[in-house]
Amino acid sequence: MPAQALLNSIAERVLNTALAADPDSAGRLKPVRGKAFRLQLAELPWPLTLTFCEDRVLFMGSDYDAIDGEVQTSFPVLRTLTDASKVTAALQNGTLSLQGDPIFAQHASQVILGLNIDWEEAFAERLGDVPGFWLAQGMAKLTSLKPDPSQWQQWLGETLSEEKKITLGQVEYAIFCDDLTALEQRIRNLEAGGS
Repeated sequence: MPAQALLNSIAERVLNTALAADPDSAGRLKPVRGKAFRLQLAELPWPLTLTFCEDRVLFMGSDYDAIDGEVQTSFPVLRTLTDASKVTAALQNGTLSLQGDPIFAQHASQVILGLNIDWEEAFAERLGDVPGFWLAQGMAKLTSLKPDPSQWQQWLGETLSEEKKITLGQVEYAIFCDDLTALEQRIRNLEAGGS
């Protein structure tokens, strides 16, 4: 599947660039080095299979079977892998399925979710100090907003399913024209000194 290979290579490149910019990534990669982790998200048509190396992560194909742990969940639940109490709750209510060592799953999720990049420095190296500062400030503002994915899903669902009225109907246009004519007449009367 060419689309899968293309998207995996893009994701691998982005993730490894982010890991290289994070000074703490080596410490998070150490406990999972040499292991493979599969993440099956309900929103994606194929699983993401990650193999952890010393300084990077490799995205394997969906047919790669030598995995040490697997998680099946959805995007909103994914962030719960960092908190043990939320993982337990998600396992109990069925929104998370875990195969393998749960500690390994937490370490694997921390490789990605624990990214801590100094964006100002990263942008400054490529664009200069002032643009780097502005971009970093803009990113900080955007990340502080952190919209709830479930609210976006609800809004998108309502937007797609509800009929949105963009233009006036014929009756509404006729009423508007009548009101406009009446207003013009009233203005003429006021200008003429009448009421």
